Amino acid sequence: MGFDHGAVGVALARNWALPRSLQECIQFHHEPDRAEMFPIEVATVHIANSAAVLAEIGSTDLSDAPAISAGALRAAKLDSTSVMEIVLQTQESAQEILPLLIAAPRAVPATAAVRGM
Repeated sequence: MGFDHGAVGVALARNWALPRSLQECIQFHHEPDRAEMFPIEVATVHIANSAAVLAEIGSTDLSDAPAISAGALRAAKLDSTSVMEIVLQTQESAQEILPLLIAAPRAVPATAAVRGM
């Protein structure tokens, strides 16, 4: 289609007049080295994105997630050991939070659906 979710997201963020720091995080979270004014914030979101992917799939193998930029690690003053601690904490939190966010769909009896209930 010629654009990605970062481009769409930053267009919406600009339209909604969200702070420039959020706009930059949205726009460059997959390319943190392109951050212009907020490199630490963008690096944080970039690293969090990979941690969230690993939490979602239940993996601790960094190669299973989008690669984390070395520049983002430097900007955030983290190393791979710190990132792994973040991943493990994220997975632990996700186990507590995800069940609250994902409700099992309720079955609607066929007769109720027909009557418009």
